[in-house]
Amino acid sequence: MMYRLVSWALLFLINFVAIINFSKAKIIGKIVDSETNKPLEKVTLIDKNNNIAAYTDKNGIFVIAPDTIYNYLIKVYKQGYETKSVLVEDKSLNDTLTFKLDPKIVHLPTIIVGASLHNKFDEIQSEAYTIKQSEYQKSLGNSLAVSLKNQIGMSFTSMGPAPARPVFRSFGGNKIAFLNNGVQVSDMSATSPDHALTIDPISVQKVELVRGPKILLYTQNAFGAAINAQNSTMLIPEKFCLTGNLFVESVTNGYSGFIQTKIPYKNIAFTGNASYHNFQDVQVQSKRLENSYKKSSNIGLYGLTKFNNFLANTEFLVYQNNYGIPGGFIGAHPKGVDIKIDKNVLSLNLVQHFHKPFLDNISVLINRNYYHHLELENQNSIGNEFLYREYSIKSLFNHNKNQLFENGAYGLSFTNKEFKVGGYVFTPRTILNLLNFFVFEEINLQNFALQFSLRTDLAKFEPGQRQFMNNFPRARDFWTYSGSISFLKEFTEFFSVGINLSKTSRIPSIEELYSDGPHLAAYSYEIGNTNLNSENGYGTELFGYFSKNNFFLNFAGYYYYYDYYIIPQNTGKINVQQILPIYQTIGVNAVITGLETNLGIVIFKHFKLNSNFSYTVGHNITNKSNLPQIPPFKLNIDLKYYSEKISAGLAAELAASQTKIAEFEEPTDGYQVFNVYFQKLFVFDQSTLAVILSVDNIFNQIYRNHLSRIKSIFPEPGRNFKVLIKYDL
Repeated sequence: MMYRLVSWALLFLINFVAIINFSKAKIIGKIVDSETNKPLEKVTLIDKNNNIAAYTDKNGIFVIAPDTIYNYLIKVYKQGYETKSVLVEDKSLNDTLTFKLDPKIVHLPTIIVGASLHNKFDEIQSEAYTIKQSEYQKSLGNSLAVSLKNQIGMSFTSMGPAPARPVFRSFGGNKIAFLNNGVQVSDMSATSPDHALTIDPISVQKVELVRGPKILLYTQNAFGAAINAQNSTMLIPEKFCLTGNLFVESVTNGYSGFIQTKIPYKNIAFTGNASYHNFQDVQVQSKRLENSYKKSSNIGLYGLTKFNNFLANTEFLVYQNNYGIPGGFIGAHPKGVDIKIDKNVLSLNLVQHFHKPFLDNISVLINRNYYHHLELENQNSIGNEFLYREYSIKSLFNHNKNQLFENGAYGLSFTNKEFKVGGYVFTPRTILNLLNFFVFEEINLQNFALQFSLRTDLAKFEPGQRQFMNNFPRARDFWTYSGSISFLKEFTEFFSVGINLSKTSRIPSIEELYSDGPHLAAYSYEIGNTNLNSENGYGTELFGYFSKNNFFLNFAGYYYYYDYYIIPQNTGKINVQQILPIYQTIGVNAVITGLETNLGIVIFKHFKLNSNFSYTVGHNITNKSNLPQIPPFKLNIDLKYYSEKISAGLAAELAASQTKIAEFEEPTDGYQVFNVYFQKLFVFDQSTLAVILSVDNIFNQIYRNHLSRIKSIFPEPGRNFKVLIKYDL
């Protein structure tokens, strides 16, 4: 009897102590800005039942006493920052944890404003397909393409450094859209490899690869991605802000600088920014690629006002770029070609908030683009000249969670474009009128999510008389539709699998329909095809996502079938007057398949391994051959040491040989290139200073980019010492 009493007494004592200890178990942490390391006040922490668990104080500190001490999942939310989910295991209780939130670049009008704080689609997008500021800065180069080349699925085309342009899953040219703060970039970079993209790389803060159904909010192409470079925010700052960037590199003996100021006054904010780039001819070993320079300048003025639920934003941008295209070999101009681009943009964006379930806000974007492009041969004689004026209006209706959907948007836009060509080119003056309608919706259930979108486009092309000729090309009308749907199943809090089904349809561009004449800067004689159909295809993508504590893995496999795929094909003929190969636009049956993964793992304290690989195969079914310009298998590895204010790492870029080539295309060998970097952050009372030192191609390896149009005569740049200094007030 006494034995039983003692046993019960001991059992009661053990449980009592456990209860006392459990009641003392706490999650204690600090939340800081990922870019400045400054503490964040009034951050909301939400538990797994969507209840508010805590707020941070003025020092960024929070304390939570959970009802369970096993695998406690919390969501961290603050306006102006990306929402983050964090899993705290019982072993972390009573330790002081530090969470970093990434600043959100709020761009209007095509972002969904309302809705739930977080879902798995957003989590995959943020972790796998968003290049955050610190990651972008350590890879910064003299173009956006070079800065992104080692990200998942990315490669780039080039004819020297200046006109380099990003490629995603082999999609380039008109098959990929570029956005600046959510608004489509309008230039001629899609039409030819010698035309530069009009995005300023040094001003970019973050890059988002918009995929899945959301892509149809921006473009006709349901496959691949829309690349959104973000560099401004539509939030009125609390105080005066100043940002300055200075970038220097050795391989071009060049530099670029950027400065931005934000001045708030009550409900109004004024922003001004300016940048300048001066890069000389690029060098490999002791050789110089003549006429590969770049000099450009950009000025932006912005005004933002907010009264109650109404917001108005105006922008005026001026972009000027002078750069060279190399020459001196067969098919090129003897001394190369100089290109001058002048572009200005004037836009007005109006947003009215209603904060109703079926209508959160309405936005209207009115935009005017002017673009002038000159290609100068010897003694500054004009070889080609392109000019267009574009006017557009876009309306978007966003809604919050209602009885049918979690959140979504629907809208329409209209564009009028006048395109003119001068110089020794026969492309006619053409008027394009384009109207489109689109819808995006999302459904979130307990362990299941669905997104879908639909888009239809109507276009009318009205060409005039060809220059130096008496004939009028055929006018064309197009009506296309695209759709995309994604299903996502959460098997656990850490592991999800999804599938996307898409139908894409793209209207041919003016150049694909009506081009006719020599293009010396591109080393080609280009002929359009007025009989083209709209590009049309069907695709599927299977993707998976696993994230737990210090381990992250994302994978995607895709299959795209085109019953009509538009490509410029080398005809094998030569224009005898200019001694240029003739390229003509045609439509073929094609299949593009591929696989990509993204991995991140903390291997031990303060050391993290990041890796991604991408592999794409393209087949021309019509001609039973390979598609041109398909990047080879590529693996990127980054081993990084990090602490609160210092990070350093060694990165490897490994590419296989590319022998699956199209007719008249040259194979390339594989290569291994190694890079190192060091970042130091200095935090002051009111400001921060970041210094990033890096060396690309530290062993001065000679290698060639398969997508380079000049790879046969010149390899990629050699060893490159780079310095980036960034100041924020």
